[in-house]
Amino acid sequence: MDCCRQEPVDPSEARARLLAQHEELRGIIDGAEEMTARLVAGKATGDEVRRKLAELDRALHDHNAEEETILEPLLRTVDAWGPVRIEQMLTEHAREHGIFRQTLDEIVASPPSHMAGAIRGLVADLRRHIEHEERSFLNPELLKDDLVTVTSCS
Repeated sequence: MDCCRQEPVDPSEARARLLAQHEELRGIIDGAEEMTARLVAGKATGDEVRRKLAELDRALHDHNAEEETILEPLLRTVDAWGPVRIEQMLTEHAREHGIFRQTLDEIVASPPSHMAGAIRGLVADLRRHIEHEERSFLNPELLKDDLVTVTSCS
């Protein structure tokens, strides 16, 4: 992921870039689930699962940083709810990262036989979070290039 690119982007470009990153994250999440299934079947080690989760951690961190960098200036001006949306995004990212780090720490410290359940819960939460972002912050009605809407009173 191209983390933290600083130049301004159009809302549609920002949306497309961040949705593409969500697809990348989904692929890594799928890989973590596959690795977990292999662990349960005795075909992967706990260390392999931990490496896959470390990859997910890095990708999520990079994505969140870029998302905040790109969306904050766009959301600030999109409508009167911009500052509220920004605060919600930042709060959710901090909460999500805290939970993710805590879960990772628990997984790293646990024997392989206890990893699967924690990982399944973690990836389910991440999927819900991505879907929520796509409905709220990355909604095409919110992030569009024609921010001025003209209405007629006839």
